[in-house]
Amino acid sequence: MGYIIGDLGTPFGRMISAPTSGKFFAHFIDKNQIIIYNKLMELNNKNKADSKTLLCQEYLLKLLKYFHDICVKHHIKYTLEAGTLLGAVREKGFITWDDDADVSLVRNEYDKLLNVLKNENHPDDIGVYFPEDKKEFYDFTLRIYYKGKKIRTNDETVSHYDALYSYATLDIFVMDNIPKTKMLRSFYILLQNFTYGLAMSKRHKITIKKYSLFQKLAISTFSLLGKLFSLKSICKLHNDFSKLYNDKDTGLLYCTTWSPIFSNCTYNSKYYSSVHLSKFEDTNLYVIDYYDEVLTIGYGDWKTPVKTHDHNNMVGDI
Repeated sequence: MGYIIGDLGTPFGRMISAPTSGKFFAHFIDKNQIIIYNKLMELNNKNKADSKTLLCQEYLLKLLKYFHDICVKHHIKYTLEAGTLLGAVREKGFITWDDDADVSLVRNEYDKLLNVLKNENHPDDIGVYFPEDKKEFYDFTLRIYYKGKKIRTNDETVSHYDALYSYATLDIFVMDNIPKTKMLRSFYILLQNFTYGLAMSKRHKITIKKYSLFQKLAISTFSLLGKLFSLKSICKLHNDFSKLYNDKDTGLLYCTTWSPIFSNCTYNSKYYSSVHLSKFEDTNLYVIDYYDEVLTIGYGDWKTPVKTHDHNNMVGDI
């Protein structure tokens, strides 16, 4: 997901951004992810829109086709998401510099997919990244990656998250119900940040020098507390918190499996209620019927391509 939207206060800080702001505002609780991400983008920017990017997109297309076939086989409804959705409806394929792919599912479809991925016999060149099974934490996102060939060069900063950075990856996001009322919604976000803070204790390295004193104390406290639990148990706790309102018709959805620095937004649940096949490169993949509403929320004037792309400028730049 290449965007941040919204303006929602939480006990951990305030993330303020808009699709047209042209600046990258990060939630304080995970500036470490920004450090890692920006280092990756520094490596990728040397090759954007060149043969290495095209090779990456070739592998991403294989992943998307594989994912689509699994979903069709098991009657699982999904949609392309974020930059991949934008590429599908505007370009009928990848955006020029896109070097990952995104899909999303509502929770009941996601749970079906999770069960399938854990039991499916995958080809030798396809890997599945289950965050709860890793020793070190990046985020809560489930991923499929093409392990036939590395397309990125690691350095010390990113080498500890090898499956995420060395290969072409398909990010799989889940949409959960979020409360309607502001107070309950803020509490829900608090629980999301709480489990994310605990999981940060499983980072290979935490750099806190750029944070304020209060933020340093909060991060240090969560990191110490998180060491009392396994990453698997923290992931389970996060999963349980995420599903708190799924038995209620709140009419709102929230992405719960990505970093809080990017996931500060809610969607009308009807936007993800129906999908249709849309051309994507040399195949057809599913997109939501309400793509215009979702893309406008995320990108503003999404119909107008930009001439240049800066990976470090993540807001409204696609």
